[in-house]
Amino acid sequence: MGEVNTQIICRADGLPHPFSLSSLFPHSDFFSFFLEINPYTTHNFKSSIKTMHSKHQFTIYNTMTRQKEIFQPFFDEGKKDFVGIYSCGPTVYRDPHIGNLRAVFFADMLRSTIRDILGYPVKHVMNLTDVGHLTDDGNDGEDKMEKGAKRENKTVWELAEIYIAKFYHCLDSLHVERFDVMPRATDHIKEQIEMIKVLEEKGYTYTIEDDGIYMDTSKVEEYGKLAQLEKQDLKA
Repeated sequence: MGEVNTQIICRADGLPHPFSLSSLFPHSDFFSFFLEINPYTTHNFKSSIKTMHSKHQFTIYNTMTRQKEIFQPFFDEGKKDFVGIYSCGPTVYRDPHIGNLRAVFFADMLRSTIRDILGYPVKHVMNLTDVGHLTDDGNDGEDKMEKGAKRENKTVWELAEIYIAKFYHCLDSLHVERFDVMPRATDHIKEQIEMIKVLEEKGYTYTIEDDGIYMDTSKVEEYGKLAQLEKQDLKA
């Protein structure tokens, strides 16, 4: 058994990617996942796809435990009839950069591995943020969409249409299929408000006058667990 070299990971059409992912992203933790297969299967992925699901294990890096673990979806337990994947998409206020496309490329490779090699049905969601992303990480500054609209003398709606189209063009250039569901943030404002109301009712929010409603992370017992942060070491 051995780990697949990233140069021979294949797309759905059975063709290898034309460059080495390890050389393109030499320090990327995103690519810390491995498909364990026998060496002979790397020569002809198409002929082996049908048998790989039952004979081979897929191990993936678990950020929570900080180690590689065997991929065991709810599908195998009969709890779901598909494998669900969520990937954070771009904020569509300017041209996509290499960081955006790096994340998209990984999402596509993960989907292709689970769907086309392991043989699971997949439902993959990637959002398009066309409102609500501030320029500063500390919840300060302008909304990125509003800032972009001012820069280009357009409405926020016009700006979103332009850069969503450009993002789709990048997907096509990379031969990345559209994801199954690609919702815009502005199409789901009602649902977001309903979720906030539920959090308010449960006492998990606080309000800053003339600003907005915020999540009170001090009331979340396991807040910081994924990043392995200690609450007492965090600053407001």
